[in-house]
Amino acid sequence: MRSGVLAAASLLGACAVIRAPEVTLSAPATPPAWQVIQPARLDLQTDTGAANDAANNLAGWWQALHDPALNKLLQAVLANNPSMQSSGISYRLAELKAGVVNAGYGPKANAGISSSQSSPLGESGHSSSHSLSLSASWELDLWGARSAQRQQAQASVLRAGQEVRAAQVSLLAETVQAYISLRIAQANQQLAAQTIELRAQSHDLVRWEYQAGLKTELEQNQALTLLRQAEAVAPQHEQSRLLALQQLAALLGGESTEALKPLAEPGAIPEFQGPQSLRIPADVLRQRPDVLAQELAVQEQAQSVALARISRLPSFGLSGSIGTSSDLFADIFDVDAAVARLAGSLSALLFDGGVQRSNVKQSRLLLDQALLAYRSKLLTAQQEVEAALTQLETARRQQLSYQQALDAAEQAAELALFQYDAGLLDFSDLLTTQTALISARSSLLGNRSTILGSWIQLYRSLGGGWQNLPLPATAFAMGDTNE
Repeated sequence: MRSGVLAAASLLGACAVIRAPEVTLSAPATPPAWQVIQPARLDLQTDTGAANDAANNLAGWWQALHDPALNKLLQAVLANNPSMQSSGISYRLAELKAGVVNAGYGPKANAGISSSQSSPLGESGHSSSHSLSLSASWELDLWGARSAQRQQAQASVLRAGQEVRAAQVSLLAETVQAYISLRIAQANQQLAAQTIELRAQSHDLVRWEYQAGLKTELEQNQALTLLRQAEAVAPQHEQSRLLALQQLAALLGGESTEALKPLAEPGAIPEFQGPQSLRIPADVLRQRPDVLAQELAVQEQAQSVALARISRLPSFGLSGSIGTSSDLFADIFDVDAAVARLAGSLSALLFDGGVQRSNVKQSRLLLDQALLAYRSKLLTAQQEVEAALTQLETARRQQLSYQQALDAAEQAAELALFQYDAGLLDFSDLLTTQTALISARSSLLGNRSTILGSWIQLYRSLGGGWQNLPLPATAFAMGDTNE
């Protein structure tokens, strides 16, 4: 019998391995060069040196803001953000599941010992029975199912790791954007205070002249209207400041208030010009963590197709056992009394109404769907990069004009006040000049906010930020548990 079992195992072991279908991950056509504006330029390169430059440019991009308060804030957010900790747990779960898959195909062994006593009814005395058994079983991997499941589990672990990276990219960009929003809101508050002061000076001036009979009530009411309108705008900027602080508190997990204390006081808006030459490899979009995660999802599904095909094929298993039994407990350890058994089993599906065939078709359709999702993810990534570049180019072209407009408005406001004091300018013209000055200040501040937001979005769309960061500590916190 033993020779027959081994012969069958050898014959079936020569069967062909079922492999996952080959998939082609095609990327959408990208422009040969993505240009921001001179002197800053984003060029797509293909050489290894360009790839290294790209990694250096993308890693730690927020450090170009040269803001120590922001750097401390980002460290606190990465350490305390609940979503980031949850991503770390998901990664650890994927590792544990992969370990279960790898162990599932190994041989299984069991040991048992039993004792029993029986007494016939109405009779004296009793009889005892004792047994000891050792058994092992192993399902042979005839078609490569073990390899397919291992590759699928490994792809799952890698995908979970890329999802952690994608979460880091999003979290970093979201935190920097919230920080910029806070600084912009504080700057708007200061601008609103300057506006109120300017409008109050004009109102006081015309009020004194009205009391002296030199101005009309209409002119006094015009100045008062502009003053009250300026006062009405101030609470909006206070609301924006509080919303930004609340968002940062949420990103910190609602617990780390120490990191927010330095931010309560107004601070300077960071200056971020960006690199003068940003060289990016041609396949930069495929290096984004979320795109890589989708690519690994395709690999997982490809292995699912192989496993669905294997499930329709015969399976072969080996089992063996060694057991003893005796009326005396001490005799169950007698080797001479042991009985050994070796058995092989072959099973094949004959008819299931087409369930397995349908599963194969379903798995292939899911593979096609995963490929489409991958392509869609790439197209979305490309659109995000192009949108950020377009917005950045527009805002940077406007920057010089806004600055020149502010310089001219400040000179005009000084001249208008001088001419008004000299009696050469009407009060309404003075108010118009001051309104132009207020608008120029607000426009330049809005332009700075747009430029900073565009840089943040550009680095986020390029998948920058995670390169020098470790995975969350929670991803490994359970590694030594004995439970």
